[in-house]
Amino acid sequence: NRINIVQRLTMGADVQGLEILDKYREEGVIGLSYHIGPITLVPVLMSLLGYDTTFLVRPDTIETDSTLSIEKINGYLERFCSPEDIGLIRVLDSFKPTSIIQMKKRLRKHELLFVYPDTDRDGSAQCTPIPFFNTELVGHLGLAKLYRMTHARFVPIDVGWHPDGQLFFHVGEPLDIREEQTDKEIVRTVYSRMEGQVRARLPQWVQVGSYEALKF
Repeated sequence: NRINIVQRLTMGADVQGLEILDKYREEGVIGLSYHIGPITLVPVLMSLLGYDTTFLVRPDTIETDSTLSIEKINGYLERFCSPEDIGLIRVLDSFKPTSIIQMKKRLRKHELLFVYPDTDRDGSAQCTPIPFFNTELVGHLGLAKLYRMTHARFVPIDVGWHPDGQLFFHVGEPLDIREEQTDKEIVRTVYSRMEGQVRARLPQWVQVGSYEALKF
């Protein structure tokens, strides 16, 4: 039982909603989360739960924070995932044009993609303003392109700690994203939960795990 395995290995994690991942995998699932809580645990949890998962990453960020190349990180992850009863973890350079080919291939194999939408205060032709509390941040239009190229379901996954310290991993129903929406509408839908998540778990917003963990 996958839930029992992850509970033993994570000291009783609160895991909910795996049936949602299984329900939509044939259509394609893009797991969606934000930079809140222990996000560096998510690949390990997905692996222990038995899912093959590809994480879309910005090479300039992950290589700077971890001081490791994407190739080296994938080498470490391959060794970690060598037991046959756990899922594969791979990271994919989201800046490479050829990455979309890999994304489509992996979705066709019913693997999961995972993305953490970045934000910024500086705009560009590839960005659109998104509301965030009493100000605006920048949402990346590439998320809309990702939807149109894959037609996968964007499924929210929340990870964090309960007040008693228990780790939780909750999968929600897919976001309501439709083909007839504009790119800006799609991007705003993707980011729409972020403010609510920050409000609900403000202390965890600054507790994102360090990429140093990848070295071990």
